[in-house]
Amino acid sequence: MIIIVLGSGIDQKGRLSKETINRLKEAHRLHLENGACFLLSGKYNFPKSKENPPRFTEAEVMLNYLKKLNVKEEKIFIDKESTDTISAAYFAKTKHFIPQKEKKATIVTSGINMERVEYIFFKVFGEEYQLHLVATTQKLSCQSKGMIFAKQKVLNEKAKKLLEGIESGDHEAVKKRISSPQYEKEKTLGLPSNLNYKKTC
Repeated sequence: MIIIVLGSGIDQKGRLSKETINRLKEAHRLHLENGACFLLSGKYNFPKSKENPPRFTEAEVMLNYLKKLNVKEEKIFIDKESTDTISAAYFAKTKHFIPQKEKKATIVTSGINMERVEYIFFKVFGEEYQLHLVATTQKLSCQSKGMIFAKQKVLNEKAKKLLEGIESGDHEAVKKRISSPQYEKEKTLGLPSNLNYKKTC
């Protein structure tokens, strides 16, 4: 089994978000229980400056974090290519699971992302894989909840639209989709502004 840790952001100085650290802590706890390897996923996740991106990818910074927790480097795989959840699922399957003939994965993400992550990974991997999702919790203010819920609703709809017409497990079709010139524009088009939110508590 492999524990997949999905990144949730890195700043220009190469610092992980609090949520990414929460995910790494949970993944580390699971690793101590079963000795599974890690797959750390993430490039930059929309850096503020495309001309001056962080020095290291998010996956590389996550690797260093786990090494400080005394995880052996041979237990850690990294994906430095993915920039969103769909590409993370694609690269995980084609670069790690298929070559290693691995069929089981535990995916660590935030509870608020579960619906979208579950849809994407089951769509990309297909029924022959055993996927288990583990959610971390987030402490959010009323304003933050409103913004995040609004964004997640749009992202859930976008994921289904971006993968529309693709059969479950057809990663070659996913590759064509994410390689399309329009993909980068479509995945960010229409995301709600931080100012456009509704309080949820």
